[in-house]
Amino acid sequence: MKTIVSKLAIFLGALMVTGSAMAQWDSQTFGVTASVPRGCLIVVKTQMAFGTLNVTSDTTVESQATFDVTCTNGSGAVSLTFASANGNSPAPASTFKMITGAGTTAAQRLTYELYKADKTTMIAIDTATPFTELVADGTAKSLTINGRIAAAAKKGAMAGTYTDTVTMTATYPAI
Repeated sequence: MKTIVSKLAIFLGALMVTGSAMAQWDSQTFGVTASVPRGCLIVVKTQMAFGTLNVTSDTTVESQATFDVTCTNGSGAVSLTFASANGNSPAPASTFKMITGAGTTAAQRLTYELYKADKTTMIAIDTATPFTELVADGTAKSLTINGRIAAAAKKGAMAGTYTDTVTMTATYPAI
């Protein structure tokens, strides 16, 4: 019996030595990083459609487009620039224009103006316009842009479908 207990003690001792050799460990660390770039996402909710125009009417025609704008938290004060696919030429320069056909004659161009939601602050073509209501906090903000075709702009317009594509670009201050 002594022999069995002695052998068992030797076996357990050896097991403990082996176990402690296997229990040695080493640790390392590793870094974890992420980057959130500044930026804005603009989602068009409704297009601006002036409908069928009565060129003999002396009334202004209005329409609007709506958007959701979401800017990264901390992007700063957001400005939007509106550019027309039909550019600043031909004359009148610095005017938003819809065209029909080639748009080479005055009768093929229909000028219009864009305004902020208040309908009084005009938006200049190709110029950054501040939008204080667009707080850069990571949540979507609804934005309405109003359009207006003056009664005089309709006079002499050629029959046809007039189109333009306006590109909105969000800008924010450099860090």
